[in-house]
Amino acid sequence: QDQKTNRPHVIDRKTNPLLERSGVVGEKIEDDTRSLVQLLTKEVVDTSESIMVFAIVGVGGIGKTTLSKKVFNDEAIQGKFTKKIWLSITQEFSEVDLLRTAITTAEGNLSGPGGGSQEKT
Repeated sequence: QDQKTNRPHVIDRKTNPLLERSGVVGEKIEDDTRSLVQLLTKEVVDTSESIMVFAIVGVGGIGKTTLSKKVFNDEAIQGKFTKKIWLSITQEFSEVDLLRTAITTAEGNLSGPGGGSQEKT
């Protein structure tokens, strides 16, 4: 049975792309940041493979969000991409709201057929 549990006092676990440098330690995170930035900024020769997806996964507390923030704010990333958006996906999220946030944050247009809709199309 697929039911959502309503937890009235759920802590807001949304993140933001701002990095607190004082809390970042370790050589491994620097290596991982460099590796991901290099992958994201390399020139793509074959345009049929121009969409890349990278997942940062692991148990809580190992530094996934910190690594993401370091990559997001990296100087090479800043220079390579004209638009960047930070989406924070918590355990309980609405796909429609997430898509709407992505579109509007990227300065897309929600008007037109289905623009105000609460459904994915």
